[in-house]
Amino acid sequence: MRTVRQIMSADFWTIPGDASLLEAETGFITTGAAEFYVVDSARQLLGVLPDYEVLKARMLDGPQELLVRERMFPVTRVLTPTSNLMEAATLLRMHIHRRVPVIDGGRVCGVVTRTGILAALSTDDVNEAIPAPLFLRLRQRTNQAAPAAN
Repeated sequence: MRTVRQIMSADFWTIPGDASLLEAETGFITTGAAEFYVVDSARQLLGVLPDYEVLKARMLDGPQELLVRERMFPVTRVLTPTSNLMEAATLLRMHIHRRVPVIDGGRVCGVVTRTGILAALSTDDVNEAIPAPLFLRLRQRTNQAAPAAN
């Protein structure tokens, strides 16, 4: 079974929690990132700052003196490099996240995306099936053809 380490991307951005929202705004404009992982001085993960939080601050009052840690959200789902591909696929399927950070020793070392999982599954000979969501299982049952009458 493949692991997250084999498919994770190193294409992610971090920002210190004590950076200003103005610095974050400049970072989003420069990098085109959709979110920054917020880290402390030891590079430990503190949370995530989505670009829409900076946009919201800009629309309301401007970034002013706010710090990143004041507008970040906690990271509720993470993977480790040794998580298997099916764990990652299930996590991304069960939640609304488009990407999940990969944490090793409390530090972000990569990110796994839904499209990365799809690409890996499409080229992988996966022995474990991912169960279909309930609404699809119900739909399949109701769409089955009726047996022919003799």
